[in-house]
Amino acid sequence: MKRLLPYLAVGLLGIALGVLARPEPAEEDHWQIIRDYRSYLDDPENYRYEPGPGVWSAGAPRDIGPNLAALVAKGELNHLDMVFPNVPYGREVTRYWMQKCQEIDGLVEGFANHSYVEFKTSGIQPFQMEIWFTHEAEAGVKEMISGIESFARPETGILATLGSRRGWKVSTVKIDLAAPELVVTGGASDGDSMLLHAWPANQNDRDVPMIRIDHGDRLYELTEDEYNSLVRSSAAPDPAKETD
Repeated sequence: MKRLLPYLAVGLLGIALGVLARPEPAEEDHWQIIRDYRSYLDDPENYRYEPGPGVWSAGAPRDIGPNLAALVAKGELNHLDMVFPNVPYGREVTRYWMQKCQEIDGLVEGFANHSYVEFKTSGIQPFQMEIWFTHEAEAGVKEMISGIESFARPETGILATLGSRRGWKVSTVKIDLAAPELVVTGGASDGDSMLLHAWPANQNDRDVPMIRIDHGDRLYELTEDEYNSLVRSSAAPDPAKETD
């Protein structure tokens, strides 16, 4: 046993030196791995249809996360992770985002609404994207962000904050429930829809706009700006229909 210890120590030292002496991948190596990855994604044979979001997608042939991170650290790529609180996740905005990802030169990789989120909130899901892109692609990315924001629906942000709003039972508020000033249909990410009734004021407090969800038993407070944004949204053309 004593004779084996020196050999074992020498062997472990050799392994340690080998690990320490292993050179970091060169910048060009990272780019080559990404180019191979993109070539795979550019091949139509690798795509399968996903009926949920209604899009075609290709499974990733390998994890290029470490390569992307290395190029971000070297200043060769930008990394952006954004959530759009007032843009509901759905087919139309996802199709628009995928189209822009294909059109923008220098947009290397991107994900929208990661399916592996461990704790997913209930109700309407806001649109989220994570992208990596070169400095030359910055103008195209800004244009894409503006396009995504055109899908915004003010009711998405309102519904996401109901738990923190003042609310009252409908029986305690003097308001004409049968004649709302505004009726809005809000689309949920699961394809369902909900009916929103809104009033600019009520007889208890004429300065407080209110909203009711799906003929529920509670009324929630709105700000004047939120009520006005609902009015503008209901009168504006639907950007999703314009992109079809």
